Formats: sequence, C-alpha cells, structure tokens
Amino acid sequence: MSSVPGPDTTMAAENARLRARIEALEAELAATRTLEGREPRSEYERLRRDIPTQVADEGTRVVKALAQALAEQLRATADVVSAVADEAFRRREERAADERDTTDRPSTSPVAEDQRGTRTTRSGRTAEDLSAVINTGIERAVEIPRRVIERLSDAYRKSR
Repeated sequence: MSSVPGPDTTMAAENARLRARIEALEAELAATRTLEGREPRSEYERLRRDIPTQVADEGTRVVKALAQALAEQLRATADVVSAVADEAFRRREERAADERDTTDRPSTSPVAEDQRGTRTTRSGRTAEDLSAVINTGIERAVEIPRRVIERLSDAYRKSR
C-alpha cells in the first residue's frame, strides 16, 4: 500500500478543482449580469434590432396623426363655408322679408327701414350684409388652427 496518490486520483482531484473554479466563475458572471441587468453585447444587439422598428412605428403614428389633422382642417374649412353661406342666406331672407313688407306700403324715399327700425339705403344694407358675412367667416376661420392642433395632438396621443 502506497501513500502516494496514483495518476487517476490526481487527475480526478484536478478535474474536481477545475469544475469548482468554473462554477464559481460562472456564478460570479451571473451575479455581474444580474447587477447590470443585461449583457453588454446582447443590449447592443437588442438596440440595433429595435431602433429601426421603433422609428418606423413612430413615423407611422406621426403620419396617421397628420392625416387626421388634415381631415380636421378640411372639416373646419367646410364649417366656415357653411357658416358663411348660412349667414348670407339668413340675411338674404331678412332682406326679402323687409322688401315684402315695404312693397305692401308705398314708399317714395330711396331710404328704407329694416325690421330693427334702422334707416338704411339699399347699398348701405348690401355693405352691411357683406361685412357681416365676412365677419362670420373670419370668426370661424380663426378657430381652424386650434382645431387642427388639438386633433393632431389627440390622434398622436391615442396612437401610443
């Protein structure tokens, strides 16, 4: 019986020692990755893969929001045209009603009185009507940028 270890025993001990060292290093590496939360190389790969997708998604959201804002601008413009037309027709109907009232009674003066009791000439009423119609259009047109911006903002936020 010899007290000197044989080559198999020495190699088995060396293998066990090396396996223990490998396990310790792997545990240390895993702990380092856990502290960092990621592997440097995999983070780079993830960013390289995800950034184009994120840019494309963001671009799609912007284009959709712009399309909806353009549609809102068209709707707002149509509202302005409608309001101007309504005002013009309303004033035309008032004038027609005033003229029907004045034809029932004889008038020798080119100056007429409207329903409000205001004395105006025919050309004065036309200028008043025209300025009222333009004023209505301007009042409504001033709202267009606000409506478009709100629509753009809402559409973009909802797409997230």
